[in-house]
Amino acid sequence: MIFAHLALWAAVGAASPAPATDLVAPGKSTVRIEAWRPKYFALQWQVPTVRKGTYRRVIASQGGPAIAVGPSASIIIGTGEGRVIALSAPDGDVLWRYEYGVPFAGSATIVPGDAQGQADPSVVLGAEDGALLALRVADGSLRWRADVGGLARAPVTVAGDKLVVATANNKLVVVDLVKGTLVWTKARPKPTTLVVDAHPRPAVDGDRIYAGYADGTIEAHSLADGSVLWSRSLATSLGAFVDATADPVVSAGRVYVASYSSGIFALNAKDGTIAWQKNAPLVTALSATEQTLLAGNADGYVWGFALADGQRQFRTQMSSGPISRMVVRGGEVALSAGEAGLVLLDAASGKPLQAMPMGGRAGGEPAWAGDFISILAENGELFSLRRLPPSAARIN
Repeated sequence: MIFAHLALWAAVGAASPAPATDLVAPGKSTVRIEAWRPKYFALQWQVPTVRKGTYRRVIASQGGPAIAVGPSASIIIGTGEGRVIALSAPDGDVLWRYEYGVPFAGSATIVPGDAQGQADPSVVLGAEDGALLALRVADGSLRWRADVGGLARAPVTVAGDKLVVATANNKLVVVDLVKGTLVWTKARPKPTTLVVDAHPRPAVDGDRIYAGYADGTIEAHSLADGSVLWSRSLATSLGAFVDATADPVVSAGRVYVASYSSGIFALNAKDGTIAWQKNAPLVTALSATEQTLLAGNADGYVWGFALADGQRQFRTQMSSGPISRMVVRGGEVALSAGEAGLVLLDAASGKPLQAMPMGGRAGGEPAWAGDFISILAENGELFSLRRLPPSAARIN
């Protein structure tokens, strides 16, 4: 079993290279990680998305960008000043701005054009007034606005000709992708105890939606009409922080879910019965490869568990947390971890491959499409990184 530890000392804009960091695996030699060296992705640019200094109005920027790939790749972000901005992924030039006037604090999602019967893609994101907006990626013009009754902080999920939306007030909403009209809405009672500020993204598998709620309940809904097919509480106590905090993961007939206070559960997708459970604490994020369930927690740990039986395969510790929503591409995992910034891990072993501190805490999860990764810092800086060619990559 591998236990890895990653401590970051680098800072963006440092005058001199930061010290190397240690990756320690018991029973094995120490591997030196030079966090300031780009080995897989190189920083292309960073730009402020909100005003700073005397004119600063946004204390902490929150949310995740979306990346639209194609002939001219763009990165799109909603800001705390009520503006949506599209920037060129290679050079950071502003392509368009959309002025809405109400702050955005959620993650954007690119919806392919063929999913909505359009010739070109849209970007969908939620504002703090409970509105969901769909804008044309090409020029930022508004396609539709829908009132979903609460802030949609998690990325929306595309399900055929529908969008599945989870809101911050414990609601699940399905929206017509083309018209922006509400198809149905379901809600659970608001918790009466303390909760974690978590916003899990619903998972869709065929004609079912799997959603996690702030009261620690996981429900399977019919995509057609929202009817509850089964419901299971993950709360093992009546105390606080029982939230179903992480995005459900569906794989091979199972749904993998987590409660902040009760750990990780593998549920049978058909009826919600428990296949296995792990008492991993404070889980904030779940993702998966074909063989491994990846779990990140509020203290900066990332675990790898076998999907089949929950046996732990590795544990990696960052210098800070919480671990954001994790993006898996091939054999690599991108995430943010508080002041540790953007981190790239090997998905099979948990080995840190590259890290990029951002001069402060991360404001949300990274977006990854094609050769580009983008991430927002709490100070409002938006970063764009591009994959290095194999000949330029330095493998530890």
